[in-house]
Amino acid sequence: MNLTIDQDRLLSEVEALAQISDAEPPAVTRVVFTPTDLKARTWLRKKCLEQDLAVRQDAIGNMFARWTGTDETAAPVATGSHIDAIPNAGKIRWSRRCTRRLGGHSRITAQWVSANALY
Repeated sequence: MNLTIDQDRLLSEVEALAQISDAEPPAVTRVVFTPTDLKARTWLRKKCLEQDLAVRQDAIGNMFARWTGTDETAAPVATGSHIDAIPNAGKIRWSRRCTRRLGGHSRITAQWVSANALY
């Protein structure tokens, strides 16, 4: 399977997430559990739900998004990142990891559905 990522979508999501900040662009400040961080978490949750991911949050605020495949015997694949940002951080490092995972999921899902629709 050859995976490609929609670069325009990825950059759009990085920009959208970077706009949720307490700092003026191009810096990003989103300290964990502040109102700004909670707004970003809401944005991320919405993006995950749009892609039919099951989303949960644990008691200390870690958010988990899960795509349940059709083969329950298949081994899970896990990845992780964070969307909080230290004061005056850049917009790329943390948000790229997070949105790249969403983009990768979207592409994998599309290719899986396409490939399996033949059977």
